[in-house]
Amino acid sequence: MRLFGFGKPDPAKLKESGDVAALALALDDRDPVVARGAFEALIEMTIEPSHRHHNQAALEALRKAREGETLARLRTMLDEISPSSSSWKNSATMEALILLGGSNAFEPYYDRHATAGLYNDDLIGLLVRLAAQNRNKPLLMKLLKGKAFSSPESLRLGSSASDAPLAHFSSIQRFVPIQMGMDRVGAVLCELATEDELLEVATVGRASHALPVIFEKLGAIGTETAIHALEGMGERDDGSGRRARATMTAILARLPAERLIALVEKKTPPFVARPALLALCQRVEPTAAELILEAVADPDEAISEAAIKAIAILRPGDAVATLDRLAKLGSGSRSQAAVDALAGIASPAAIDALLGLPPQRLIDEEVFAAIANAGRGAELVRHVSAGLEAMNPGEVLSLIDTLRTAVRCADLEPVQDRIAQAYVEELDHEKWGHQKRSAEVLGRIGGPVALHALKARAARDVDVELGRVLAEAINDAGG
Repeated sequence: MRLFGFGKPDPAKLKESGDVAALALALDDRDPVVARGAFEALIEMTIEPSHRHHNQAALEALRKAREGETLARLRTMLDEISPSSSSWKNSATMEALILLGGSNAFEPYYDRHATAGLYNDDLIGLLVRLAAQNRNKPLLMKLLKGKAFSSPESLRLGSSASDAPLAHFSSIQRFVPIQMGMDRVGAVLCELATEDELLEVATVGRASHALPVIFEKLGAIGTETAIHALEGMGERDDGSGRRARATMTAILARLPAERLIALVEKKTPPFVARPALLALCQRVEPTAAELILEAVADPDEAISEAAIKAIAILRPGDAVATLDRLAKLGSGSRSQAAVDALAGIASPAAIDALLGLPPQRLIDEEVFAAIANAGRGAELVRHVSAGLEAMNPGEVLSLIDTLRTAVRCADLEPVQDRIAQAYVEELDHEKWGHQKRSAEVLGRIGGPVALHALKARAARDVDVELGRVLAEAINDAGG
């Protein structure tokens, strides 16, 4: 122990050497000068950056021996800090007060220093959690809405990568036990706050990890106030924007149809109008049939495809003509949805529209079945066989399998032989891949022409591998 005078401890030298244990003992020294010197030395070691590796130990020593006096001293120091001042030492003073006295001890100072630049995310994150733990709604609201709060992802306690003062209190739990994460903070706020207060926090959007539960609560409330307050958030390309859009969708899903129609017709912001229109489509709302019919051409594929499915059920007057135009636009998901919808309607006009499309667009079991069930299976076979030249082998195989499932064998016979003739010559192609592919196609097609060609090729000299492929094809073709 460093001494001065007649063998007494020297607080200045003990501070210089970082001897916190000796300073803690000196707090109880009989000499009031030594005791006061030790107290001041520990206070300085708590808040000065030059002693940041001893911050935690120094504050712990003060907490055990002089907690009340330490709190009073820290308050005095904060009273003397200018609101325009910003320094490591000042931040550390605030943090020491919070660690020793909790969020309630610091609350009187928040407004004074809210814009002083003395805060870091760790400090605000700690305050938020403590305020929620204490169910202190006024402070919690200030923190979640305040400019000092950016978006704390976590408390980076003890992080050597951070220069923030709080990072050096590596065992912070011994001072202020943290019992909740930001998700629980959101849950507490939902218990304490009104809808308007929740909307204030959600609109600011800084409390990123507290927001999911807040938005969930807002979605459950689902009032016009929530719709109006969230309107401006939908365009954000961040977590808050995504959650706001999901919340708006949840709210709109419960609104009556007449209210949704009004939101669409009044040309409200897209963030509101788009999910309102989607909700109408998904509900297959009869009173909105005209709006839904218009929505099939919507640039948003989710809305367009939902509208297509809806009009297949509602069947407004122009449904088939609209779907026919959409089906002929290309081969994208929206166009394919129109094909499926026409098959679902299956009226004579809808079947005519389907048979006017390229055969490749029709290769679907339900589409083929709709045409066949309308008594037009033979017409379907003639239609698809006319387009064989434009199909690749994969499409041909898919075509054959789908036709076998959907149409009568008698309707299928003409196309079997036609396809078989196109692949017989391939059995003698110079390349192995072509021989194998044609054998597989002929095996799947079946019929007399295919079976005869396969057996004839197998009777000639073939290698072992081709012989195996031909044998499997003959078996598939029924031979």
